[in-house]
Amino acid sequence: MDFPQNMGPFRHLLFGLAALLATTAMQMPKAAIAQSNAIKNASDPTGLKVTTTYDPAKNTANIVATNISGKDVTAYDLSVDVSYEGDIKDHHELMIDRLNLMINQVELGKSNPVAFPPDTTHEEPFFPGTIPDHKVLNVIVTVDLVVYADRSVESNNSDAWQRLVNARTAHGSAMGEGLAVIKKILASGKENPSATALRELEMFHSAPISKDGGMQISRENELKSMIDDLERFSQAAADHKLPNSERDYLKNYIATKTQRMALTLAHANLKKGGQ
Repeated sequence: MDFPQNMGPFRHLLFGLAALLATTAMQMPKAAIAQSNAIKNASDPTGLKVTTTYDPAKNTANIVATNISGKDVTAYDLSVDVSYEGDIKDHHELMIDRLNLMINQVELGKSNPVAFPPDTTHEEPFFPGTIPDHKVLNVIVTVDLVVYADRSVESNNSDAWQRLVNARTAHGSAMGEGLAVIKKILASGKENPSATALRELEMFHSAPISKDGGMQISRENELKSMIDDLERFSQAAADHKLPNSERDYLKNYIATKTQRMALTLAHANLKKGGQ
């Protein structure tokens, strides 16, 4: 940096300020890394232990949950509180339902199907919202709901518990709706039963049945999954790629889906009680 020669003592002052700014600029990446390492939160008193690290460069919190309960866990809810500069707070909840992992293993004939077994960990990324000119100071994560494979529950969040029950109930009920349509089409003896059932399910899919937005979304997602299944079956039948007749294939699908429905609805019937 060049300064006029006649600035006298101010020249030395400006040199000092320039040096200070350069030092600060070089230290900022190190401070950001230190902040990332410093924000680690928190272990909970239930069957899960949670630790969190926040990386400001990526604006990502990495949440690591460890099952310390001694039992298989099918779902849990995380309460996430983000603090920003300027005393700004933001609250989120993350529901993680792993029941389908266990049911998939049942369908594969596994002797000991599990969702989130003891002494294992799962990682969940979380991306805090960005607020201009307000950096994230802290990300605190706590567990407020743990649901076990024996259908017992530890919870201090009744709303989260009810949301999980509603979602599982909606999924199971939607399976029942879809299965009723497929059974009816098979009983009618119509040709191309997959395509026929697909068209009828598409009408079901768009018809609202609940004022609860979460239940409606769960229902629509499940029906969409069955519609996708039927679309694949219909195309495979048209291409003569099914391992047996289309009707027999649908009967096997009904049996598998009926088992999944029963397990899903059973695990919507939860009871208070921990380890």
